[in-house]
Amino acid sequence: MKIVVTNGGHFVNKGDAGILSGTLHGLRETFEDCKITLISHVPETDEGRWPNIRVLPSQVSSRRRPGSKPHKILRFFGEVFTIWLWAILSRVMGHSVKIRQSEAKQKALDAYWEADLIWCRGGHFIVGHSTQAFATFDLLVHLHQSYMGVILGKPTVFSGGSFGPFRTWLQRLLVRYVMNRALLITCREEYSAQCVRELGVSSPPIQVTADPAFLLKPVSPDHALQLLQKEGLASRRRPWIGISVRRFDFASDRYGGITEEEYLTAMVQVADYWIEQHHATVAFLPQVTGHAVHDGDDTIIARQVMKGLRNKENVCLLASHYTPEELSALYGTLDLVIGTRMHANIFAMLHNVPVVAIAYAAKTSGIMEMMNLSDWVVNMHEITAERLISLSEDCWGNRESLREQIGEGIVRLQERARQDARLAAKLLRASMAR
Repeated sequence: MKIVVTNGGHFVNKGDAGILSGTLHGLRETFEDCKITLISHVPETDEGRWPNIRVLPSQVSSRRRPGSKPHKILRFFGEVFTIWLWAILSRVMGHSVKIRQSEAKQKALDAYWEADLIWCRGGHFIVGHSTQAFATFDLLVHLHQSYMGVILGKPTVFSGGSFGPFRTWLQRLLVRYVMNRALLITCREEYSAQCVRELGVSSPPIQVTADPAFLLKPVSPDHALQLLQKEGLASRRRPWIGISVRRFDFASDRYGGITEEEYLTAMVQVADYWIEQHHATVAFLPQVTGHAVHDGDDTIIARQVMKGLRNKENVCLLASHYTPEELSALYGTLDLVIGTRMHANIFAMLHNVPVVAIAYAAKTSGIMEMMNLSDWVVNMHEITAERLISLSEDCWGNRESLREQIGEGIVRLQERARQDARLAAKLLRASMAR
């Protein structure tokens, strides 16, 4: 079995990397002898990160957004249509035709041709962020990798993703056309499944499973302890409170009109509260470190929060470039997490650590609801220090029962996450039997 996994993402984004790691575990559990090729927008950061995985570049990169200049727009669509023409000609000729490409990109095309299954990994990139042209370009960059599988007649799966919203008729048309030709669509929360159905996607099965990151396999507690000692956290006083922050486009109406100042102030005040009232050590754990296309470096905004604290001596920033397996294990050593990044919450919950989740998108509310933890969610537009302090205090007071509840939820969602590959295998067997 040869599998092409598309939209490899960025290893510097540990949430994306956690999704990919869980996806690879799930595929290998079901397709034991499979050979996997990862198509990545940033192969230089993914190369060598994944054992026994061949990493090849995407033909059209999200880093080459055309902007508004006509010649760049023409070049962008020229690249897209050239690849689609390759797919059509290859299918007609019965072999992977050669076109003017770099050797690595030609190998990527050959991998598509040889694949038995095209697997669009989970995440939240099949989305129309706005009505502006660049949002549709970004959608097309990600969507076309799956469309290549459709043109080639390959079974194509959209796995464990969040989908939508889509804000223009063109965005809805593109997604509906490609998804209606897929083998299977699985969503990590109900909102996305409903969004896909409302598009008019009806041909493939649409299932709500779970975020593939629930299948992540963290490093051992001993390894985590060594990392803590290196960071200087191991000897700090408890409780240890983890905080995950991220930068937003605060000018966008997607976040309910909250300003950057309001967000930073709330995070500063909740950190100071825990230090002063509980004699806690607060640890900031960046989820995105270094350069990434769609996300700023979390260490930058973490330092902004730290700069505003009254109690700077009881704070630490774990800014090293950890793998998702290491970062999850570090979250597992904490006593409570207040997380803006959804995968910060998932990484902590893999170790039964209670979390207060800040929902900046429907995926957060949806995943927390699947864990039966909706009471511990603050919507982005409702953030205040008072709300975060009150909810985190309640969470702390119920931490023992929450640990048990989270443990039960993790087992349940891990089983659901495994269904992606199992459902695909079942549908493949059924199609081969026809």
